[in-house]
Amino acid sequence: GAEATWIVFLALCIGFPLCCLKSVKSLQFTSMLGNFGIGAIVVILILYATNAIDAHPDPTTEPMEMFAMTASGVRVFSIFIFGFSCNQSLPGIITEMKDSSYPTVRAMVNVSLAITALVYLLIGSMGYMVYGSLVNADLLQSLPLGLAACLARLAIVLNVIGSFPLYQHSTRSSFSLVLYQHGPDTLSDCEYYALTITTFAVALVVAISVPGLDVVLGYVGATGGCLVAFTLPAYFYLKQADAPSSWAAVVFWGSWVLMATLVATQTWDLMVR
Repeated sequence: GAEATWIVFLALCIGFPLCCLKSVKSLQFTSMLGNFGIGAIVVILILYATNAIDAHPDPTTEPMEMFAMTASGVRVFSIFIFGFSCNQSLPGIITEMKDSSYPTVRAMVNVSLAITALVYLLIGSMGYMVYGSLVNADLLQSLPLGLAACLARLAIVLNVIGSFPLYQHSTRSSFSLVLYQHGPDTLSDCEYYALTITTFAVALVVAISVPGLDVVLGYVGATGGCLVAFTLPAYFYLKQADAPSSWAAVVFWGSWVLMATLVATQTWDLMVR
């Protein structure tokens, strides 16, 4: 369809060249472009939430419940976990910092967490203030047709274009360490571009195949996000701190139970749709 055509076009013309860049510093502009997109979405949602722009659905639709506790909250939990999986980019960023001392890195992490927490709270709160329990998992699908909604969708395109190469950089580094036992900067041009093309092609196929962004975020949060953001940092810390082995075992096996539960929840929700 037209959506798949646009995805392939933008991915090949803009996304792939950016994914081929070898340094994180080369992606500073695209990262700022992604941040600009998020900022634009926040501003537009605030305008909707304050009724500066009419965002309410057709009055004939189902009445909204402003506060509701449902089983779907379990499914959303894996998307929440995904929000913390960006820490996989930390090693690459730290190695390219001019001052990589502990106080500097700690200040960078604290400021980043504060900003992202504020953005998450604003977007979640504004969307729920406008649509209540009827809000779509992909908030942009809840917005009515109009100039503001079109700008919001354009902003998320800018965010994806700016963010995806950063994830690609971390993915390529991880596969390089697993397959070749050293970083991608030491690979030959043939190995480097073969690895880049393969990971990019897999991501492109997934982007075209899945029915919605929330499905991807849910599965990534339930599997890799859970491991990268919570399990492995705690497990490695307990190992290096000489904590009782039972604690590490609880963290390790407990995470597998959590991942299995979240994946099962995501799969069931996808089948019910």
